[in-house]
Order: sequence, then C-alpha cells, then structure tokens
Amino acid sequence: RLAQEGIQYIVPHMTKRILSANMDDFCGCIKLGFTPFDSFSEKFQEGLKELTPGSFIVTLEGFEKDVAKKMYLTMWRRTNNCVNCFVTKIEMEAMLSKMRALGYVSKKEDEEVKSGESAGKEPAVEEKMDTSS
Repeated sequence: RLAQEGIQYIVPHMTKRILSANMDDFCGCIKLGFTPFDSFSEKFQEGLKELTPGSFIVTLEGFEKDVAKKMYLTMWRRTNNCVNCFVTKIEMEAMLSKMRALGYVSKKEDEEVKSGESAGKEPAVEEKMDTSS
C-alpha cells in the first residue's frame, strides 16, 4: 500500500497505477470518506475503471514531473466503484490552498459567489496593535 508521506520520492519511478487529473477532478479527490466514480469527469472515470482495487496515485495535470510542488494524492480504489483519499486533513487543506494559489476556484466557492451568499458577508478585519506609545 502506498503512503502519502514521501510520495514525491516514489512517483518519478512509477509507471503503473498513476492517474493524471484536471483541477476539478483533483479537487474532487480531496474529500473525506468515499467518493463515487460518477462525481468525476468521464475521462477520469475511465482511468479509475481500468484500475483494479488497491492504492494508486493521482497527479495534477501539468505537475506530473514537478516533484517540488508535491501535487500528488495517494488514493484507494474500492470494489464498489468508489475511491478514498489517504491524505491527512491538514495536508488536504494545504493541497486546496496550493490550488487556490494557482488560481483554482472550486465549483462550490464559485456558486456561492454567483448566488451572492458570500456577498452579504463582511470581510474579516484585522485588528492592529497600537504601537505609538
């Protein structure tokens, strides 16, 4: 079974059980619990269906060879057409943060902006310490 820790050292030597995903599919992989195949794009679903049950790696398109960015996820393919992400919560949050830094906005965040849900919220104001005395 593959482990997320140190995966950037193993990926350059892997030739099988590695899938490349677009931003939406990659973001869809970063979830707790089981994610059904039908929540991904058809191209990604085809790759998942070709895999036998067990661990595999998902790389973000464009970052397959960029080991320094570490845009890899260790996943588990189940027999019931579901996948499970084997990444800690804190690392999931870090991956999502990296994706936002690359300019990615998840569909959920995009829908909130379009519907105006986040428009009514006031932005957080940072309190500054008075150092003038």
